[in-house]
Amino acid sequence: MRKVGVVWLSCLLVFANAIIIIGTVEGIGSVHNIDTDEYFTTIQSAIDDPDTLNGHTIEVAAGTYYENVVVDKELTIIGEDKNTTIITPTIAGDVMEIEANNVTITGFTITGAIDGNGIRIGDSGQEHQYAHVYNNIISSNDIDGILLTFSDNNVIQNNTLYDNLWRGLSVISASHNNIIENNEIYSNYYGIDYYTSNNVIRFNTIENNDRGIIIRSVGCVNTRVYNNNFINNIDYQAYDIALDCVWNDSYPIGGNYWSDYLGPDVMSGPLQNVQGSDGMGDTPYTNIVGPGGNQDNYPLMEPWEIPPAQKTATATGPQGASHDPIISLTYEWTDSPSAVDLYYSTNNGSSWNYLGTDYTIDGSHDWTPVSDPCPKPSKFYWIANAQNGTDDVGVPANGTPPEAGPFNWNTYDVSISNGDQITSSSGIWQFVSVPLDVNADVLTVFDDSLWGDGGTAWDIIYWYDPTDATDPWKSYNKNWGGIQDMPDLVNNHMGFWIHIIENNGDGVLTAGEGAESGIVQIELHAGWNLVGYPSNTQMQAQDALPGWGTTVTKIGYYDDTAPYDIIETSDGSTVMSAGNAYWVYATAATTWTLN
Repeated sequence: MRKVGVVWLSCLLVFANAIIIIGTVEGIGSVHNIDTDEYFTTIQSAIDDPDTLNGHTIEVAAGTYYENVVVDKELTIIGEDKNTTIITPTIAGDVMEIEANNVTITGFTITGAIDGNGIRIGDSGQEHQYAHVYNNIISSNDIDGILLTFSDNNVIQNNTLYDNLWRGLSVISASHNNIIENNEIYSNYYGIDYYTSNNVIRFNTIENNDRGIIIRSVGCVNTRVYNNNFINNIDYQAYDIALDCVWNDSYPIGGNYWSDYLGPDVMSGPLQNVQGSDGMGDTPYTNIVGPGGNQDNYPLMEPWEIPPAQKTATATGPQGASHDPIISLTYEWTDSPSAVDLYYSTNNGSSWNYLGTDYTIDGSHDWTPVSDPCPKPSKFYWIANAQNGTDDVGVPANGTPPEAGPFNWNTYDVSISNGDQITSSSGIWQFVSVPLDVNADVLTVFDDSLWGDGGTAWDIIYWYDPTDATDPWKSYNKNWGGIQDMPDLVNNHMGFWIHIIENNGDGVLTAGEGAESGIVQIELHAGWNLVGYPSNTQMQAQDALPGWGTTVTKIGYYDDTAPYDIIETSDGSTVMSAGNAYWVYATAATTWTLN
């Protein structure tokens, strides 16, 4: 009997960008590692805890946290509410230093740095990458709100940066391939201070700073500044010493909104030579000061706003996936959002887990679920949400979750004889094998809670190694603990005695996981061999075994009327079938080939 199942990405993936209810558990702290279910009183102690590992998520309840935070692990750290979850330092320096790759920070007010920055990403000693800093308030810090230095491939998005003494945002020292978008940057000395190349600055509002944006690098290669709003910055809107910084995208995406632009809009088209207004100035914006001599060729007549994206989404995936299927998610937008947040569900949308964010807006995302078993649905549902302005979540596509599946993970149901008679005090012995190309230890392969419904349990398992003449019997007993004889890997060549102590639920021991067996070769040693039967085709022993009657002369099979008893026979008509184990007697060493 085959059993359908699916193994999905960890069931404790964070509900990032969704509504998160984070509560303080009385007496045990307000900072929660949801992967270990441990609570702490400070953010730093949660990070430093040895149980906190790369990939974990830390949730922080509303409140004020007086600490300087160093993030030196690959973590997602989520504040309950950016207005009421506040981090402020106790000593001079940065409020938060990101010193690891793949860090996500969201939902905080970060304020009050003394001779430091609100958030610093990277340093001159080692480059750090792939930070996602979004939906935070970063204000009143002595130097910069956010500083990127020697740091690539980061996304700085949907933050509010204001009243920082020096700069709202600095991008310096060979920081490349960063996306800076949808931020509100106001009332700083510099809105953005930029000294590098190969980045995108878009969809930001830079307003009422002493100086809007300054491009300090002579080489500004592959940097694009477009669809930003530059409003009433005092000394200048933009200063540029580079010769190659691009201040607009192609037509009709256009350039930036400049509050001091006074040109007309009566023409349209890439050359602005066709009658009719198009929302872009007919003449370039040339008030970008500095020796670079650059201009915005398509200045916007009105402040730029992210248009609401109309969405449709579909899900595709392998039917009957056997192992680590690649799920292809596809979606279409009538307008172009700044990013697409992806979520999955195992319960038809009753709850959602954050999967990732697509910043390329290319309409597709491939997801390979890892083998981290949870209860295994045969389908999953997903949604793609456009990021719309300051709204990170957006609206589900058509209000209906697309569906992918069903997925058939290769597990195997081992039948349990006399299952209704099993009690935890006595139990019964079963003689079993797994006809799959499994590749794990006995604790993993024969774990019904991992692969099945958890209703079947065992405590002792035996197997036989004919190559060990002095001690061929091996065993593992869950009651003993410590180092035992457990083999590193179970395979479909092996047979096992297994002591079943509980058999509730669906009444079978579900084992897994692996592909169906193809051609299998089992080495038989002279004498008795305890083997599995890795084929889904039943055969008589005389047809299945090599050289029946000469090389192989006897077979032993399980008698379920007298558990832990074997019937030995030379009858070649004995039927061999998957899931059972057998004793096979060989007069000489030989290879058994089975398909």
